[in-house]
Amino acid sequence: MTALCLVYEYYPDATTVGNNLSLGKQTTMLETQAWSLLFQILSALKTIHSNGISQMILDVFSVVSVGPDRYKVGWLGLGNILFKQATEIPSINQRKDLSNLGVLLLALLSKNLNVMTNISESLNSVQMVYSSEMYKVVSTLISNADVSLEMILTSHSTRLLAELDSANKIKDEFQESLSLELSNGRLCRLMTKLNFINGRPEQVLKRKNEHL
Repeated sequence: MTALCLVYEYYPDATTVGNNLSLGKQTTMLETQAWSLLFQILSALKTIHSNGISQMILDVFSVVSVGPDRYKVGWLGLGNILFKQATEIPSINQRKDLSNLGVLLLALLSKNLNVMTNISESLNSVQMVYSSEMYKVVSTLISNADVSLEMILTSHSTRLLAELDSANKIKDEFQESLSLELSNGRLCRLMTKLNFINGRPEQVLKRKNEHL
């Protein structure tokens, strides 16, 4: 008997992006959040595809939110193990990954899990709330058009730069917080050493002798 165990990183309190959607508690996603989600998943897919495989399992329940505007793709490699055709025609499955990403985005933006039952209606709801740029990228991904990761990233370079700028700001804030904690730690160690020196028994005896 053969058994297979897939091990992934554990993120406490992480939830799938479709969790609130399935519970009927999904709030309207901000466009900045949607672009952040898009670029992070595209980045993950770029790494996956560069290794000659495809994600295959990509929906609102396979992407987890591990923090504010921070997303991770789960179940990597599972589809390639379960489905033989995944390794036979990787280019087709890689294109399917982009289509699945479009469906994922459409479901979140239209707040509807069953977007495939009426794609045109869901796209119309996205068009009314979000920018034409977001509408275009979602419809392009879903349409199974001959589009690549590089084409999407290049055509939305301005949005990508904004995402990079946001990531750098978060990094700066994180480093500043760490430097403050480091300074606090140094002060704490210094005060502990000073108190240890001042509290030595020989120092206490010396003070007593001085007062005699």
